Amino acid sequence: MSCENYTLDLSAIESEINKIKDKSIKEEIKKKLEKVKSNPEIGEYKKYKLSGERAVKVNHQRYVMFYHVDEEQCIVIF
Repeated sequence: MSCENYTLDLSAIESEINKIKDKSIKEEIKKKLEKVKSNPEIGEYKKYKLSGERAVKVNHQRYVMFYHVDEEQCIVIF
């Protein structure tokens, strides 16, 4: 099953994002989240202990966000 519209579940990272004081970095994160929402497969697929997870980098690798995709419920979970 392939989803046309995904929902983002940010509950695990929301407090960490709120701690970031630099507004330009927060804006970069928002843009990256929108890209992931429209195409969850853009993230690098991880191996070994992180198998099943994907990762996207923000601000030239300063921040890395890990997530996995629930295709049945069309949710991207960070």
